[in-house]
Amino acid sequence: MEDIDENSFRADFKWHAPRPLLLNAITLHATQAVIDFACYIAPEDSDPIVEGLRELQKRARLLSRLHEEFLILKLRDI
Repeated sequence: MEDIDENSFRADFKWHAPRPLLLNAITLHATQAVIDFACYIAPEDSDPIVEGLRELQKRARLLSRLHEEFLILKLRDI
């Protein structure tokens, strides 16, 4: 954001590639919240939802691990 004066600002809409760390953290917390809610609201019927969300969590953890490995290799090349 760019402050114009005391009462106004201008948003900065320049796009940049997001870092996966923040997206992974949001993914893991959001999926866990939905799993907890689904199990609370419909414990008998939540298995398919929980299964899909657990798979998404597994993929987010894999992405995190692979990104860390990528960064380590990138630092070695410096």
